[in-house]
Amino acid sequence: AMRRILAVLCIPGVFAVAQDEGAKPEETATKVVLELRKGNDDYGKSAYSFRYESQDKKVHKNQVDLVFNGCGLLHINSVVGIKHEIADLGKKELSKVKEGPREGWRKDCITPYEGHAYVLNVIDVEDGSVYASFKFVVTKSNPESIEIEWARLNSGIRRRFIPLDESQGDAGAMGQCGGKHDEK
Repeated sequence: AMRRILAVLCIPGVFAVAQDEGAKPEETATKVVLELRKGNDDYGKSAYSFRYESQDKKVHKNQVDLVFNGCGLLHINSVVGIKHEIADLGKKELSKVKEGPREGWRKDCITPYEGHAYVLNVIDVEDGSVYASFKFVVTKSNPESIEIEWARLNSGIRRRFIPLDESQGDAGAMGQCGGKHDEK
């Protein structure tokens, strides 16, 4: 374990505190509202990209990580060639989430329960390794929308996401589910 040293320098009329460079910055959470997706058109406010930190299609080009689809579930694999997994950690504060569970991962969709914390892993489709992890808590929920607060998980991002080129076309949008269904 690394020891942290706090140095205090006291000179008459001057008070200074120097903090160890290895100290972790305080975690900041981002709030996002997802609206229930009602059609098969663009995602609009029904989706969010953790990787590109945006709901704006001009930024993420449909490379989204969460879709609050018409079935009422959060879908996580909305783009061909992207592989995610998600786990429900139960009622938990965002700051208390330090890692994902060993089991209980869903590969397609999950129910968003108010007050529950979730971990989402982005998986490299070529070698199966997790290269980014995000955590979020559903802070508000009703049939038409959910509000989440999210942050990168301590493991952070092992690989930088390449900004999408303006000339690159948008990925297609997933279709609607045929109605209510179980988590997968």
